[in-house]
Amino acid sequence: MSGQELIVLAHEPPWLRQRRLLALAVVAAVAVALMLGVAECVRQRQVASTQHPPWIYGVPDVRFTVVEFADLECTYCRTYFPMLRAWVDAHPDVNWEWRHLPLANHEPAATQAARLAECAGAVGGPPLFWRTVEWLYGHPGQSARLPQALYRRTDRAAIQACLQTDRPDTIVRRQAAEAAHDAIAATPTLRLIDRRLGRSVTLTGLVPPDALSSAIDGLAVPSETLSASDER
Repeated sequence: MSGQELIVLAHEPPWLRQRRLLALAVVAAVAVALMLGVAECVRQRQVASTQHPPWIYGVPDVRFTVVEFADLECTYCRTYFPMLRAWVDAHPDVNWEWRHLPLANHEPAATQAARLAECAGAVGGPPLFWRTVEWLYGHPGQSARLPQALYRRTDRAAIQACLQTDRPDTIVRRQAAEAAHDAIAATPTLRLIDRRLGRSVTLTGLVPPDALSSAIDGLAVPSETLSASDER
């Protein structure tokens, strides 16, 4: 900056300086509003895409999905729930989708629990669905009552109203039929999906975290790499 420019700035009228500062403040405010607007649009897109079953834990639009077929009265599923959640939490490129598969030897409690979880999701979205699943696994055999500490009064009334309808039964039957179509009859059963390459693998039982990671790595290997390996 030249000495002449410094002199001009030093003698800038106060009203002109205030106007310039005001313009800068307006530009900054608009930029912040735009950034917040974009963030809110992203958040709403993610929420909107998961406000209906199948319920998703994690970010919706990631590459890998673990679809779990589970029974809310299954002892093995109860044991596996925190393990699978911890593994998904540690892998930001993986989300978790729930499928109900009430087993005949756990009825009618298994379907009662599934109905409660579905109605909780209908009222409170994914967060309330997953909190309800966690509560049900921590309180086996208590699905016939609404837990007072888990739901707000307005939520309890809405969930109770949902339970009087066929909505949860329709969802549970549809998901159980999907399992039957794919010859899945045990819980927990996991289907790992690579959405980018369109591949999947199905695993049954309490799959250890390292085995899950290995399965994901295997799905991600390009087809041409696998073909070259087979040729050798």
